[in-house]
Amino acid sequence: MLVASVASVLRFVPVSPHPPSRLLTAPSCLALTLYAASVAAPGWLPAQRPDAARDSAPRRIEGVKVTSRQAPKVVVGSMAVDVSPDSLRTAPGATLDQALRTVPFVGVRTNSRGEVELSIRASDSRTPSVMLEGAPLSAGWDGRADPSLAPLTAATGLRVTRAAPSVLLGPNILGGVVEVSLVNDIDRPNALIAAGGDATGGVTSRALGATRLALGSHRLSLSAGAGHRQRDYLPTATAYRDPGASFDGERLNSALRQSDAFVGAQYRGTGGAFVGVTVSAVQGSRDVMPESHIANPRYWRQPVANRAIGVVSAGTGALMTGAGVASLQLRAAINNGHTFIQQFGSAQYATVTGSERGIDRTSSVRLLGEHSLGSRGDIGIGLSLVQVDYRESLNAAAEQRYQQQLWSAGVETDYVVSDALNLSASLALDGVSTPRAGDKPLQPALQDWAARLGLTRTVGAGVQLNAALINRSRFPSLRELYSGALNRFLPNPDLRPERVLGSELGLSATHGTWRWQAGAFVQRLDDVIQRINVPNTTLQQRVNRDAQRVIGTEFLLAYSGHRHSVLGDLTLQDARVLDPTQPSGRRQAEYQPKVRGSLTAVSPLAFGWRGTAATVLTGSQFCLATGNAYRRLPTTGRADLMADRSVFLRATGRVLRELRLLVALDNVTDALTWDQCGIPATGRVARIGFELR
Repeated sequence: MLVASVASVLRFVPVSPHPPSRLLTAPSCLALTLYAASVAAPGWLPAQRPDAARDSAPRRIEGVKVTSRQAPKVVVGSMAVDVSPDSLRTAPGATLDQALRTVPFVGVRTNSRGEVELSIRASDSRTPSVMLEGAPLSAGWDGRADPSLAPLTAATGLRVTRAAPSVLLGPNILGGVVEVSLVNDIDRPNALIAAGGDATGGVTSRALGATRLALGSHRLSLSAGAGHRQRDYLPTATAYRDPGASFDGERLNSALRQSDAFVGAQYRGTGGAFVGVTVSAVQGSRDVMPESHIANPRYWRQPVANRAIGVVSAGTGALMTGAGVASLQLRAAINNGHTFIQQFGSAQYATVTGSERGIDRTSSVRLLGEHSLGSRGDIGIGLSLVQVDYRESLNAAAEQRYQQQLWSAGVETDYVVSDALNLSASLALDGVSTPRAGDKPLQPALQDWAARLGLTRTVGAGVQLNAALINRSRFPSLRELYSGALNRFLPNPDLRPERVLGSELGLSATHGTWRWQAGAFVQRLDDVIQRINVPNTTLQQRVNRDAQRVIGTEFLLAYSGHRHSVLGDLTLQDARVLDPTQPSGRRQAEYQPKVRGSLTAVSPLAFGWRGTAATVLTGSQFCLATGNAYRRLPTTGRADLMADRSVFLRATGRVLRELRLLVALDNVTDALTWDQCGIPATGRVARIGFELR
């Protein structure tokens, strides 16, 4: 259960101007009390029972083999990593972006709008796709999902595929897919109560419960939960001084309030037929940290940052036909968002100079049909329809309405050539139209084809060779085409689609307690969309460049022994953009470090505690500064520590019988690291928390 995470941790603030009530709130006090009691007087809790069953716990301590919970996988020619949310070293009530910061091969950063962007294999943040229970969160006004608005309260599984695993997932999915599975088919009643706090006064909490009802030979699974997280500020490293902050160690304008809730139900009959409904909503507000490297940064606050997602899924299970076995699956989703931005005139945040209200709705339907081809293969047909509706109000101007419609139809076949060789081939046609574009010119309707070929071959005992090739286009999002971002961007309705040609080749193996992956990838992205500074103005604009070329290698090593476990990953990549504005005609792609890696180790400590240590390395990278010049961000590294202990409670029944305590110190050395130019990442911070399950 390698933690592809390593604890988050303490920041000690020497003199805080905030009252003590901010530093120790109710959840953190409770966690601190439980921790102190377990250390000072362990007799009040029953002794740990290594032989007792555990409800989806990430690991056991004494005498029980540690099993990997972040395991390398191969998905029809594409390499992936499966993650159990229970194995993450994040705080209770974490959001998806916090979890992905601890997962191998995923780049995560907060941008100048306060949103979180993802990058996989040197991709632009709009290339990776996020799927929630099969629904595409990345489709929408912005063309990318903000994982900071996706709580993990209901998540039961997380898979990161570094290349597109299938063209049947829908349009605009070129490579890098994050799939989040939610609570659905429950095998036994379970419950969880968790809370935590940190030294800055930030608190997190979550609670959930699930049960299953037997209805003859059928069953009904029900689940519900809620979470909350808040902070008044983010701490910064000692080496960074925010000129607008109230005191040293505080990041200006970094407060957050966020609550979420979900309910889910799934009815499953005989033969695998099912129907399920999941509704998840998050409501909150957040401040936007201004960039410190430019004279005119965004002085923004978001009093409203809400999102609600409903997913309906249904499947027939196996259906016998005269020619074999068939099945149908339908997934429909509605993704509603509401954002209100206030723009201020200075770092004092006293005078509102502008506002932007955005209300978006993304409706999607995906139908998948599959039929067997004899005993060795099957053929699948997929149809995806996505409609994005967006209403924008800028200051006192009239509301503008935008609409984009995307569709994809494809066919895919998987075939077992032999016991050692599997093949996958697919072909799709994608299209987009823009029926509404506010007061701006319409983009003409566009179509393009997509294809993918995958191969997996067993080449030795426990060793698999995988290879994949994909060719597909990404149509520009409505924001890229039309957004002015409160007079910071010049719209460009003439943007052309990006087209990627990508390939990967890798080896994966399992040898007893060891697992490893090694691979290489090459990508060419034509008509790549990049942002530039418009000459003689303070505006930026998105334009098409000739191409972006990427070549890289990846390594993953996992050891899961009797008492110890280790997880290490390393990515070496070179991403260059053909840019005629540069003297050499090319440059390094923005925010794409040549080196990225992490190492996490888990080992038992004394008195039943377990220790986790992790380090993360990010190589130098570039960002757009003034004019068309690019600034280099230095190579950075950070280390995290965490200790946790699990004990079993007497006479608590089938649920809420295990108490897990944790203490953590993030960024132990208080290293100065950067999310992007002018936006430093979190400094040293201490955490404490508990989980009762």
